[in-house]
Amino acid sequence: MLAWFRRQDISVQVVLGLVAALALWLGSGAVFPAHRADTTGRTPTTPTVPVARITPEPYARVVEINGATQADDKAQVAAEVSGQVHRVLAKPGDHVARGDLLVELELGDRAAQAAAAEANLASAAKLLASAEELAKEGYIADVRLTERRAQYKAAQQQAQLMRKMLADTKIVAPLEGHVEAIPVRTGDYVNIGAPVATVVGGHAVLLVGDVAQEDRDALEVGRTVSATLANGRTLDATLRFVANDANPATRTFRVEADLFPRDSDTAPIPTGMTAKIVLPVGDTTAGPVAMNSYAARIEHAWLVLGDDGRVGVMAAVISGTTTVARFVPVTLLRDTTRGLWVRGLDTAGASLITQGASTLAPGTVISPTTPAPASPGGGSRG
Repeated sequence: MLAWFRRQDISVQVVLGLVAALALWLGSGAVFPAHRADTTGRTPTTPTVPVARITPEPYARVVEINGATQADDKAQVAAEVSGQVHRVLAKPGDHVARGDLLVELELGDRAAQAAAAEANLASAAKLLASAEELAKEGYIADVRLTERRAQYKAAQQQAQLMRKMLADTKIVAPLEGHVEAIPVRTGDYVNIGAPVATVVGGHAVLLVGDVAQEDRDALEVGRTVSATLANGRTLDATLRFVANDANPATRTFRVEADLFPRDSDTAPIPTGMTAKIVLPVGDTTAGPVAMNSYAARIEHAWLVLGDDGRVGVMAAVISGTTTVARFVPVTLLRDTTRGLWVRGLDTAGASLITQGASTLAPGTVISPTTPAPASPGGGSRG
């Protein structure tokens, strides 16, 4: 073997020597020793973690949907005759009563046509009266009397038509409320059916939206719902209508609720504004509440993922003379801007680790801090 090694090139001899030395080194355990003694003399430290005391409370299941505010009464007023706009007597924002004049059109030759129709009606009435007198004496044939009656009826209808045409030149508010829009100006020419004003009723505002088919039967007319408008304003409403016929395109059901401002809120409710609607669907009757109707609100950051893939929180639990971290699985119920509603905590409450929970293994001895950070708890509607 030694003779063979000496016959090799010098570079080969160097490589073979290095391989042999490495093999001896690995075999001795110098790189990965089986045990390494801790010569520092230090003991593991107990992590200090902040905790918050959370107590579940009665919770009513809710359904959250996107909706909008809508005027209960809204009318788009259109011209019933064509003509030029003579006067505009209202402007956007004006409060009007039913029958108030909004826009007036030029009469044109309608006044002369109406006067002629009234004169023709008066003449036809006299001719009919005369024919009826002659008929009593037998001096006029029945067919002549029938003609007089037909002429009078035609004149009466023409006079009524002209009266309506004159009246239609004055466009009035069909309901009490405020003027939302006047899209015409003096001098404009409008055709029949052209919009000239929009009036929104000032007494009632609705909250409208659509619920999924699986939630439809859980809703109850008369229940109080809440809404948060796009501008951050919160309002209460009473559910007044749940549709029986689904929208064929979305398979959702329309819901309507009567909105009313809170006692301290006197500002008018804007219409056409988007809103987040919260509809209660659980049992909220008074008296003892079953355990499965309790829930707690926690911060989003408190959630951790367990080794088995379940979502939960880490609780600080006293075990003998120490406090350890324990994983508690929870069921997510509802996500709000103020926290997560979860079910799974004991109704007696729990001390939850609020920071660093994801770095702790279940069973780790911890040192909880006091006082606890503020809990995000509150009512079950937030």
